[in-house]
Amino acid sequence: MSLMRWEPFGSIRQLRSMVDRLFEDFMPFERFPAVFTGNLVPIDVVENEKEFIVKADVPGLSKDNLEIELHPDSVVINGKYDEEKESTSSGYKVKERRTGSFTRVIPFGAEINTEKATARMHNGVLELKLPKVRPELPKARRLQIEG
Repeated sequence: MSLMRWEPFGSIRQLRSMVDRLFEDFMPFERFPAVFTGNLVPIDVVENEKEFIVKADVPGLSKDNLEIELHPDSVVINGKYDEEKESTSSGYKVKERRTGSFTRVIPFGAEINTEKATARMHNGVLELKLPKVRPELPKARRLQIEG
């Protein structure tokens, strides 16, 4: 009987590998690259009778670093951050940088009115108000009876 070295995280690595293969084999990420690129921005989407309200956390970004694309059934939020901080205290000097970009695609189950949509930023939260397109109801008319 031979001794085998015990690896406490071997099973976890094997499970992770299996899950990675599952996603590679069965999930169509390559067909939707914009949905899965960059860092995901946390969002809240609220739907009521009149509109969709989207709130996205984008701390540290200005409106100049954000781009919003409106489509009849979705919204694409693109952002780019290029931040540099420098601090000095007690003889230590620290300089940190953060660069990158993200894209977030938000699909809706109803058509939105892209002409009446609004966006505003407040304390690192981007808020989009996206009114729904209301289908025009046919006007009432008299129906003639034949015969």
